[in-house]
Amino acid sequence: LIAEYVRVPVCLFPEYCKNSNHFVIAYADDGNNFLDYGITEGSELYFDQELECREDFPCLYYSEEKNELRLLRNPKNGYEYVGRLFAVMHQFPA
Repeated sequence: LIAEYVRVPVCLFPEYCKNSNHFVIAYADDGNNFLDYGITEGSELYFDQELECREDFPCLYYSEEKNELRLLRNPKNGYEYVGRLFAVMHQFPA
């Protein structure tokens, strides 16, 4: 599950500066199902809603019925595609 999400308020990635309205940032919960992508609890996950879904690759999906976001490798019944993962960021205490 995704703990929470926000829209990207400013462009963090210069190559996408033309239009940053299609980005979503989500924060990973403690599921630890995507360690092979460097995703751990609290990871900031960046999704591009304009990229097409890619099979067997982390993408963000939304279930209106359950009102929940999920990070999945493949589509799941009842979930609508939101965007494809393109970056993961970790913040470490100073």
